[in-house]
Amino acid sequence: MINANQAGDANYNAAPQVQQSFAVGKGNQTVSFTSAAPGAATVGGATYNVTATATSGLTVSFTIDASATSVCSIAGSTVSFIGAGTCVINANQAGDTNYNAASQVQQSFAVGKTPQTINVTTNAPTNASNGSSFDVAATATSGLPVTITTSGSCSGGDTDGDATIAMTSGSGTCSVYYDQAGDATYAAATQVQEDVTATNAPAFTSANSASFDLGFAGTFNITATGNPSTMVISVTGSLPTGVTLTDNGNGTASFDGTPAAGTAGVYNLVLTANNGVNPNATQNFTLTVRNGPGASNINSSPDTGDGSVAENEIIATTLNITQFTVEFSRDVYDPAGDSDQEDVTNPANYLLLYSATGTFNTPSCAVVATGGVVAPDIPYPVSSVTYSNGGGSGPFVATLNLTTPLTVAGYYRLFVCGTTSIVDAVNTNLHLAGDGTTPGTDFTRNFQMTVQTTTGGGGGGNANNKASSLAVTALPATGFAPNRVTALPEQPEDLAYSSLGDLWIEVPALGIKTS
Repeated sequence: MINANQAGDANYNAAPQVQQSFAVGKGNQTVSFTSAAPGAATVGGATYNVTATATSGLTVSFTIDASATSVCSIAGSTVSFIGAGTCVINANQAGDTNYNAASQVQQSFAVGKTPQTINVTTNAPTNASNGSSFDVAATATSGLPVTITTSGSCSGGDTDGDATIAMTSGSGTCSVYYDQAGDATYAAATQVQEDVTATNAPAFTSANSASFDLGFAGTFNITATGNPSTMVISVTGSLPTGVTLTDNGNGTASFDGTPAAGTAGVYNLVLTANNGVNPNATQNFTLTVRNGPGASNINSSPDTGDGSVAENEIIATTLNITQFTVEFSRDVYDPAGDSDQEDVTNPANYLLLYSATGTFNTPSCAVVATGGVVAPDIPYPVSSVTYSNGGGSGPFVATLNLTTPLTVAGYYRLFVCGTTSIVDAVNTNLHLAGDGTTPGTDFTRNFQMTVQTTTGGGGGGNANNKASSLAVTALPATGFAPNRVTALPEQPEDLAYSSLGDLWIEVPALGIKTS
């Protein structure tokens, strides 16, 4: 209300007071935020100090809008983030006696989920072999369980943060994945991946035996698989002189070389392959150095009684030997027909000699091939030869047919020719090792034919003397073989022996003559 007065002066009286009245309302005010909303608010993250001013200068108050109470909270002007979503902050100024309440203003912004990370606490190995297994484990900073999955050369997994992984292949890559999908509070973690190179322990794929021929260059290839394929192949045991192991470093190796003289035999070796993946591969390996085929047994037909004609055996002429059999240690060359120089059925590959004294002048089949039998040795012809190899598996037997039976007392030597002819069935350059040591040597068998002696005397019944081997080296003075029982035929009662005066006994083959 406004009063208007005029007090007058010397000329005027004071004027009556007049008044003017009108209403004065409260002033209006506005509120505005002075703090910028956070751009990367996350649950449980850093708090936010909100500020705002009112044009009245009065203090602004803050509350969380009812729509956002699960997302954020406020204490004074400090905002905390308790859930993912949109945080809405209300700013108000209620006014006073001079100012009307300001219109509410809001500040809203997104509150994201809390990030999390995965920590692998038990790592997968760099390499793992086929069939092996390994353990892995991981945790998340959120405390939520980590899911483990796999792909590639392995299998396994779990959802509780640890797992056992099994390798299913020896090649390629096994990938192990660690994941945490998050929840209402935590965002999904960035996936962690570990790669494992699949490996395979070595294994031999080549045969565990090989044969080399004495004096001939040979090669046997050794192979092994594994991942990595880079590996070392070695041998334990003594190799024959002239043969070495060559390792190529890539899962292949070879035995190479020419076995030296005197190295024939069986070599028991152990091969080892090592590519750095356990276990190493081992292989028991048999390397055989083959000598030339040998003549393992000589027999006659008829048989002398024990299945063999032994060296220097004495045989009765009455046995009437018509055949000899030669059993070889392995299969020998037998082409069609019997005229091939190296054919086991060629009669020229056998030589039977006779000597009255036991001294032979013909040293070998090779000498006969170039110059004939050396006198006074006398050849007994071999008319034909047949051969059986038992269908390839033995026994390997040549049967020598004689032109005439052996009925002449004396000394004999049978040659099975290796210096000129009989060879291995597989390697026709490998000749008979007749001496048991050196290829290209003859086999010889010496024996003696003697006249079986039957002496007179009294008593006794008939007995059949076996015309077979006789362990007699000379006719004894008594006419009876030592250490033997001689059965005499029954003598006629009406006859008697009488001296003729000029009767003598002579055995030319033994150099014996007595009267």
